[in-house]
Amino acid sequence: MAKAKNSSSKSVIAEYKKISSTLLLKEYETWLKQKDGKYDNYLRVAHLFLVFCKEHNLGIDEVSFQMYATQQDLKKSMKSILNKFIKFSDEQGHHDFVYDRKRGPLPKNAVILAFLDSLSHPPSRDSYGYALNRYDIWCKDGELPLLSSETLLAFLDYLEDFFTKNRYLSVVKSLAKWVLENRESIPEHRHDTLEEIQEIEKITFLKSFKADGYKYYKDAFTKKEREFFLETCPDSESKLLFSLMAFEALRISEACDIKIRDINHLNREIYVEARGGFLRQAVKMSETTARYYKDYMSEHHLEGPALFPNTAKSKAFKWFKKILEQTGIHKEKRVSPHSLRHTALQILMDDGHSLEDVQRHGRHKRITSTLVYVKENKADKSISENKEE
Repeated sequence: MAKAKNSSSKSVIAEYKKISSTLLLKEYETWLKQKDGKYDNYLRVAHLFLVFCKEHNLGIDEVSFQMYATQQDLKKSMKSILNKFIKFSDEQGHHDFVYDRKRGPLPKNAVILAFLDSLSHPPSRDSYGYALNRYDIWCKDGELPLLSSETLLAFLDYLEDFFTKNRYLSVVKSLAKWVLENRESIPEHRHDTLEEIQEIEKITFLKSFKADGYKYYKDAFTKKEREFFLETCPDSESKLLFSLMAFEALRISEACDIKIRDINHLNREIYVEARGGFLRQAVKMSETTARYYKDYMSEHHLEGPALFPNTAKSKAFKWFKKILEQTGIHKEKRVSPHSLRHTALQILMDDGHSLEDVQRHGRHKRITSTLVYVKENKADKSISENKEE
């Protein structure tokens, strides 16, 4: 009888034994591969969720999921990704865990340490330090130069998934840029390495094999299509609204909600609130938008703070659909109002701007978000000027 009780106690202890976060994510990766084979972004999202649970002393369940989704203001697509991890945890019975994923030591390379000291944001120093330490060790193991485009490309080839490659590429490019800006005070990097360091900046970010079929991608207009679309707008209000989206890359909600105080016509700047409303970011106003703004303000005598007081998001959608039908552009493209934001960023890319410039104009926190918006440069194709009857 005593043995049975002891055996029962052991089984209870085994049942509630906490799994390590490292093992948990490895099991999750295996589970994902068996389900549908894709796991790049899923693992990253799950890891961030585990960090949140650790910081708030929470288990993996629906409550922590809802708390995290609310705090991070997750989109529906991100909730769906995270929900898969919750489903996995339920299936495997992993509701509690021990977080054991620790950052490695800081690099010993003096140049990297100086670069890290220049970063003002502590979390950036931690994440950059971890990434650069791994990269530095890899370079030393192979006796390869640190800031060499060939070395970096070889390292990227060594890494496995798409998101990890782009994350490391972003970090090393930031280091290379800093070295170029401060090379006079860095004796380790003489001028004979300048050309090689500059080559690193030319390495473009990688695109996922899923990019062309990515369901959130909307086709961008060409320059001529953008011009044609705006010319087809029936009044100054719709011209300005859609120009803000097609040139300044505002989202439809941002354009509809913009305030008069957010427009600095003299300096040609527009201030857009970041998601969450904690930060206002300046966006340069194009000549086209400036012209439409002047026309609109001369025709409307606004008394309240809103630039478009009578234009709700639903109304803007109807305008877009009607104008699109008049242009005939939609017959060959997957488009929505969000296509105008894609258009602004794609045309910048086609005009030779760097991916980092496009990222800043789109106000993306992560370069991977920008990659969803742009495709490889394409020649600007003419559109038929014949309108559909």
